[in-house]
Amino acid sequence: MCVIALVGALFVSLTRETPETVIANPPSAAPANIVGAKTDLAAIGQQMLGDQPFTMTVIGDSTGNQYAEWVYLLGRHLADLGRNVTVHDWSIDTNQYVSQQSFGPADGPPMVIWNGSASGKPTQYSLDNWDAMVPEPTDFFMISHGHNELTGDQAVGGIGRILARTLPEPTAIVLQNPRLDENAQRQADIVAATRAQFATSDAAEVDVWAAFEQQGDIAPLLNDDRFHPSDAGEIIWANTVQQALGIPT
Repeated sequence: MCVIALVGALFVSLTRETPETVIANPPSAAPANIVGAKTDLAAIGQQMLGDQPFTMTVIGDSTGNQYAEWVYLLGRHLADLGRNVTVHDWSIDTNQYVSQQSFGPADGPPMVIWNGSASGKPTQYSLDNWDAMVPEPTDFFMISHGHNELTGDQAVGGIGRILARTLPEPTAIVLQNPRLDENAQRQADIVAATRAQFATSDAAEVDVWAAFEQQGDIAPLLNDDRFHPSDAGEIIWANTVQQALGIPT
């Protein structure tokens, strides 16, 4: 059973962007394709299931900033498997972590998740706030950006600059969910460009897009805005991450 400790004001900046906020990124200033040792997600998953302290940092947007979304679902699942997990919540109002929740047995091996999921923000925001968003050495980075970029080139450029910060530490790029709103084609272009650009990079790819598409009708997997995942969509997202890491679901 999870033991939950709430510290701080969880309501601060843990809401979705309404309406969607899109901020343009400048052209890429760093290599977008950094080749070396591919991140071994199965090995990372075994570390998460192990008995040593582990730190994970999420660099992303509002698809992961809520209690019922994939970052928390992953953390709570690992707590159910015996980890003592602490999730730190990012605020776009103060540009810092403002609250935290802990789950799992008090004597379990500690795992810290710095959840830098910033509602309505693009990759450039994460880069601008990097030192605060990544306050300590990290064993594993997950990059989950795309919804708030304007083009595939912009997404690739921003993710490339983030990779220049995270690598050679193990890193995974999330290929985000499809959308059904007026920006559905833009999202398809962004995911396709991201998939192609980083397929041979050090970073692994976690294909949430494909997991949604495999369901056939994706409408029930989205909220009324037709681009944020619904609770059902977030469960598929979390399960996709867990399966990629080899963590029992």
